[in-house]
Amino acid sequence: METTALVTVGSTSFDALVASATTPAVRAALAARGFTRLVIQYGRGAVPPTVESASSPPLEIVTYRFKPSLAGDMAVAGLVISHAGAGSILEALRGGVPTIVVVNTALMNNHQAELAGAMADRGHLALASPVSLAEVVGAWDWDARVPLPPPAGVFGQVLGEELAHAYDPWG
Repeated sequence: METTALVTVGSTSFDALVASATTPAVRAALAARGFTRLVIQYGRGAVPPTVESASSPPLEIVTYRFKPSLAGDMAVAGLVISHAGAGSILEALRGGVPTIVVVNTALMNNHQAELAGAMADRGHLALASPVSLAEVVGAWDWDARVPLPPPAGVFGQVLGEELAHAYDPWG
């Protein structure tokens, strides 16, 4: 298993997710699962405070606002903790990375909650809230997750590529 966990909020701000990911409980849950590095892409949100990790072994924490692409970080991640943006979800699932989605309930007309809920109902990912994130990180059996099937036919492939591109603020 890769030892890097990636938190991404996409091009938006989701300070509650970033704050939750840096709590001692989440850091301890990540360390208990063998993670040694936590990479946080915080978008337009507040710059996360510097956090000293009390986990043993220590959890290295790296933060950044934006990069041209998350592909490199996703490729080395053993876990993605993501906002519920369609592009971020599809990129993580297409990469075969265990994915925990945290829905930003402050958004109006929240289609993201519908997408995340449908993917969780099908067993592709786990859902968490900022409050339940540590519990989900510690308890979720990601080996039992259902892989996302490939897009069906040419139409499905084109639609999947277009959706991923439409929701990818970096590509």
